[in-house]
Amino acid sequence: MLNCFLIKFIKPIGSNVTNSFVQSLRATWRELCQRSWLEFTLFALLGMTALILVVLIPPTSLTNKTPIYLADAFLHGKVNIEAGFDAIGTNLDLSVYKEKVFWPGGPMIGIASLPLVLIAGTAANLFILQFSLNLLCLFLLYQITKALHVESSVNRCFFVLAFFTATNFSGLAMNQGGFTSYLQQVLTTAISLLSILLILRQKHAIFIGIAVACAFLTRFTLLGFIPLYPILLIKSHLSSSQKRTRLIYYNFPILIGVAMTLLYNQIRFGNWLENGYHYQILLNSSYHADMKTLGIFNFAYLPVNLYYFLLKMPSLILSKIGHSSIFPFLYADPMGMSVFITSPIMVIFFLAKTKSDMVKWLKVCSLLILLPTLFFYGIGWVQYGYRYAVDIYPLLFVIMILGIQGQPSKRWYWAAFLGLLSTWLFLF
Repeated sequence: MLNCFLIKFIKPIGSNVTNSFVQSLRATWRELCQRSWLEFTLFALLGMTALILVVLIPPTSLTNKTPIYLADAFLHGKVNIEAGFDAIGTNLDLSVYKEKVFWPGGPMIGIASLPLVLIAGTAANLFILQFSLNLLCLFLLYQITKALHVESSVNRCFFVLAFFTATNFSGLAMNQGGFTSYLQQVLTTAISLLSILLILRQKHAIFIGIAVACAFLTRFTLLGFIPLYPILLIKSHLSSSQKRTRLIYYNFPILIGVAMTLLYNQIRFGNWLENGYHYQILLNSSYHADMKTLGIFNFAYLPVNLYYFLLKMPSLILSKIGHSSIFPFLYADPMGMSVFITSPIMVIFFLAKTKSDMVKWLKVCSLLILLPTLFFYGIGWVQYGYRYAVDIYPLLFVIMILGIQGQPSKRWYWAAFLGLLSTWLFLF
């Protein structure tokens, strides 16, 4: 009787469950193969790329531990770095005021390093932070393509690859010189991408405000990012009361961020508006002379910045005797190089014509972010391309997708290919 019951009832049920499970697995696998395999491939390849870029950093460059010692100072309730230059690994970009050493940039680079210092102390390796930020940028770029309704996985891959490998952002992601300034800009890029993603997904205004505040607490140029959300909010179809409420929530963390910046400056240098660049240690004596005579910002710096930003071409490799050139014939000037060479796709997309209001305001904010750097005394010395331009790449990334409605044509692929070729030719 029991055997008959098992054969008649239990076995069919088990068979049905098994068949249902197998069919479900097959359907899932079929969907992954048809729709998402490129996504998995993308993250596998770019994850390895992010790792390789950091692994290729010369071992000596990893001794630059400015963020680590800044985080350690924060943990001890201080804003100055007490470790000597030998422990830090460099005196590059640091400021000395009243015999104390400071990082002249924003505090976020130290805050981002706090988890490493809490776990490993000052022996922490910045490799982990660099790699983590690279992966975070990849993830955020991909999520932005989804938020902008790019349906094709191929096109999503194209946009992410174009940003990460076909622009001079790759020079920062690789951090070939091990400079804190490079790491700072990768952190800025990640926070800017996060801010954009929160805006596109219409998240709570207070979270958007926190993200934007963190951006300009990393690099002051990102103050130009602040108007974007209010402008888009005003242009929206929300009621007046909803707009007011969201603006209050948005501005609250922004005002706290501004107050923190002013207080941070006052504690360090006794001046609300002094960020430390007047006391910066400069290895290039011409920079030091210019800064002393012309100041931090001056119209006199505009021609030089524009030259390296837009016009500077690769330099010829000449033989030691005569005037003949030798293989590989060209090299990237460490003082900078035109974005038309290093990041042609970003230039093309900035010029893309579209009737979208969002694109128009993204371009305005891009100019607001870029303008201070064009009048700045430094040009980002020792770099691949004009690295200050990377500050606006997250905004240009959105312009890129909206400008062509998520459908790149052959010329966009050619532009990406030329940027990729430039990256691998001149960076490596």
